[in-house]
Amino acid sequence: MIERMIEMCIIYRIGVITSRDELLFKSDGALSSFNGNIDLAYAINLITSDLRYDLHVLRRIRNLFAHSALYHLTFDTPDIDKLILKFKHLSDENTVKKDDNGNYLSATGKVLNNFQATFLRAWISISQRLMESMQQVLKSQQDFLNFLKTTSNKDC
Repeated sequence: MIERMIEMCIIYRIGVITSRDELLFKSDGALSSFNGNIDLAYAINLITSDLRYDLHVLRRIRNLFAHSALYHLTFDTPDIDKLILKFKHLSDENTVKKDDNGNYLSATGKVLNNFQATFLRAWISISQRLMESMQQVLKSQQDFLNFLKTTSNKDC
């Protein structure tokens, strides 16, 4: 989901809104890696350096889970909880539900440990910041289209 949000921001920013955008993001495309998309989004000023940092932490956690077929990873695995502690920004604690005892709860009502709750808060924060970036891109495109419209009306 977050990878797709970054791709959409890039597509809107660089103006590739055709069937050709699949050439960029397909499995062997120029922008097929999460790492590359994060760095491009930063390079073209779509995201802040803090968001870039958090996205790279998220990418590293995702890669550990995705490529750990030899052993079972959980949020309690030392490699994972070390990374979770590296997130710079977390959403407000109130974005994750708590039970009457103050335990964080998943969407299904399962009690989360602190690392799971921290990861979820980081995920929410990253999603919110990406949505803000996307809204800014769309607003600047709309402003540009309005400028073109008013300019072309004056020339007629």
